[in-house]
Amino acid sequence: MVVRKGKDHVLPDHFSRIPNGEEATGVDDETPDAALFTIDTVPSWASDIVRVLTEGAFFLKQLSRAHTRVLLKKCGPFTMLRGNLYRRGNDDVLRRCVVDHDVIAVIEQAHCGSGSGHFNHESTARKILQFGLWWPTLFQDTYEYVRRCDECQRFKHPLKADFNTLIPVVA
Repeated sequence: MVVRKGKDHVLPDHFSRIPNGEEATGVDDETPDAALFTIDTVPSWASDIVRVLTEGAFFLKQLSRAHTRVLLKKCGPFTMLRGNLYRRGNDDVLRRCVVDHDVIAVIEQAHCGSGSGHFNHESTARKILQFGLWWPTLFQDTYEYVRRCDECQRFKHPLKADFNTLIPVVA
């Protein structure tokens, strides 16, 4: 909405005055925008990691010594920030771990969305890493998605392997 001096903004003013039975609530201006639109959910593959990071020694006492050792080693690159799980990569960048049901939407946006050009699976996976997102099967999932992309199958150039010379078969 563009606010212009001297103009009446009748429609937004009307909508703001309609009673809907709810109590009027405001948004805390000190809250960062990123915190307004996040949902605190944990990926299914990381439930033990999140429990170790949040509960610590209390959770580890319930496990065997071998399982504790493996789990602590697995938790090394992970950290919890504001209810979200992040993984520190080899380049020391924290990347947010994606929830299972968002994986396809993230790949689709990186491969087919605006600003993307139906690149190959490796370029798509690298773009997702640049977005600051991560999950354990990132490269496998992007490979499968790009391989099944209908538009890529129809319009991409054929591979050089398709241009082999034909050898006549004599019976």
